[in-house]
Amino acid sequence: MRLQDLLRQAEHFQNNIQVLEAWAKILGVNESNPNKRATQVSERLGWLHCELGVVSVWMQSTNFSESLYSGALTNIECSLSPMLLGAPWSQVKQHLRQETLLALAFCTEILPDEETEISSEALSEIKTLLDDFRKSLTEASISTRLCELIGHHIVLIERTTSKCLTPWCFTANFIPVLESY
Repeated sequence: MRLQDLLRQAEHFQNNIQVLEAWAKILGVNESNPNKRATQVSERLGWLHCELGVVSVWMQSTNFSESLYSGALTNIECSLSPMLLGAPWSQVKQHLRQETLLALAFCTEILPDEETEISSEALSEIKTLLDDFRKSLTEASISTRLCELIGHHIVLIERTTSKCLTPWCFTANFIPVLESY
């Protein structure tokens, strides 16, 4: 699971490094402008928060007691908070204790590996849908600005699905996709 892989990287940072710098390294944010770097890190933490929400919903659909994992997911949620970006890394590490990571590891084992379930046919269908959407967008009577914004999101989806076979993977293949946002 992507989230688990990223959080494992988090264990290796010294307590006194700034949270923003640690997350920037983990998430592959190489922006030199501090304001843009903080914005990009915050945005990516939001993506991870969404993924954590998916894990929570999926775990609720299993037969496992919520008490076995909910505390760990809450700790992870706290560790992903953009409110900590100016703090020392120790503020994140306190939430990423071994028992938290162990509970997440169990969630990873319990939940299906959705990345391997995405077929090339499904990705082809997505591409076809995007092509159709792009065509209908050019024919729609909407402002140029809105058309450009929607077109930008179409390009992001295309990049994601073309750069790695698993659209949400946080692997070495995903870092260029992250940087394209």
